[in-house]
Amino acid sequence: MRVARNLAGGMALAVVMACAQNQPPARPFNSRADAGAQSLTAKGIYEEWGCGTCHGANGAGSPQGPALKNLAAHWQREALPGYLKAPAAARAGDERLKKLSQRYYPITMPAFDSLDRTALETLVDSLLTW
Repeated sequence: MRVARNLAGGMALAVVMACAQNQPPARPFNSRADAGAQSLTAKGIYEEWGCGTCHGANGAGSPQGPALKNLAAHWQREALPGYLKAPAAARAGDERLKKLSQRYYPITMPAFDSLDRTALETLVDSLLTW
């Protein structure tokens, strides 16, 4: 009886731990993003691609991702699109990004490699003014 209770408790704990792996979506939330987000505003792109899931609805940050305020202090306009397209590659060569990503492990920044250039530039221009 005790063994069964312990086994049930262990299984319940395993289920809770599996659900706690709150990973951000690897893909955008709906097909509008796949069709091309160039007609969206920066706010629309942010919402469409689920950025608020980790960074908060207004970019103030959360336990899943850092705040996006004052990005211009750390990013050049020319570099941020490359990071958004391939964050893992950017992290590999940047100690600041490595340390930042360790704070939020196991959650990692997804690659926005299918976001078209116009939409990416719209988003970057906006983020750098927050």
